[in-house]
Amino acid sequence: MTKKIAIWLSTIFVLLAALWIWTLVIPKNSHILGGSTSVNPLMQKLTNSYYKDTKKDFVYNSTGSQAGVVGVQNGSYEIGFISKDVTQSTLTTGEWTEAPAIFDEINESGQSSVAQALSKTDELDKTLSLEFAVDAIAIIYNPPAGWDEILSQNLNFIFAKKDQSNSQAMLQKIYDNKCTWRELADFVKQNSSQPIDQSVVDKVPNSRILPITREDGSGTRDAFSTLTGVKEMPSANVVNSNGMMLQMVASGGFGYISYAFIPSITKDTGIRLSAVDGVRLANPVDSGDDWENAPIIDLNNPGSEDLPTNEEAIHDQIYKFQRPFIAIFNSFHKKINDITDFLIWIIEESRTSGLLEEIFKQEGLIRKVVLNPQNK
Repeated sequence: MTKKIAIWLSTIFVLLAALWIWTLVIPKNSHILGGSTSVNPLMQKLTNSYYKDTKKDFVYNSTGSQAGVVGVQNGSYEIGFISKDVTQSTLTTGEWTEAPAIFDEINESGQSSVAQALSKTDELDKTLSLEFAVDAIAIIYNPPAGWDEILSQNLNFIFAKKDQSNSQAMLQKIYDNKCTWRELADFVKQNSSQPIDQSVVDKVPNSRILPITREDGSGTRDAFSTLTGVKEMPSANVVNSNGMMLQMVASGGFGYISYAFIPSITKDTGIRLSAVDGVRLANPVDSGDDWENAPIIDLNNPGSEDLPTNEEAIHDQIYKFQRPFIAIFNSFHKKINDITDFLIWIIEESRTSGLLEEIFKQEGLIRKVVLNPQNK
């Protein structure tokens, strides 16, 4: 047995042991949830609010997306939460329901098709998934002196189109710690629809860019890697939170954050936002104090009117650099009624309750509801 395999097996054993110990120490009448660390802040607030409303205790164990899947499959968790796309191969045991994806459709009575489907527990089958929110990711950087504003206005990484090798290669070079700011400036010049004089590039220092990434197991890192194709980051500095990412980037680095941290991008920090696929999200630096109500910046259609806000662009996938928050659960669980009651409460109350709407907003999440997104 190789050392790498031994370490992997030991990690799995420790994870399963931790799940087992957790189930022993919590109160017997509690409902056990677990999974993505990115979902944890939201779940702590939602479970607390749900307890105040119903006196039903749901406990969230922040162990990572994969642990959320494992927990549902081995029965340790009633609901597992992941912060990445769910696919047919997400499950290692068991089967997904064959029911098609059902999108949230509001009718005049205020009910949604998803909530109605969840309420019919006798019609549910096998393992199901429920997408209930979307978290956008933003690429951020703090350029050195000599970096012209025209470069910030035109920095754009393209991943949605088939020919994305140029952007992927540049990001990979950055995360291999082999790219300079001048090389990035030249990348902007070569890919900009707006003419940029060579003298602008020449003024940029030839110093190396400091790459910063999140820790292994981070849902934000997993989504960034999946969306960009940058899987290996051996030379990058590693931080364990969005807050630490902002601090490191503010000192002259390059990284990425969840949408909830956009308000921290101010002129005082020196941090700027890159466009992705021609779309740069509105933010305090580019759009002023009322950035939440300001339109996105569309490099593909400069000067366009009636552009959507960030929330609209993320919900409608105009801004595609995003990841879903998804709940996974078994329809045959003995507590299925309590499970579906909790999930219906999340998707219904977050629409009608000012409190829950505020919670989603505080976490920088856009509400989007799809039952069985893996079947889309």
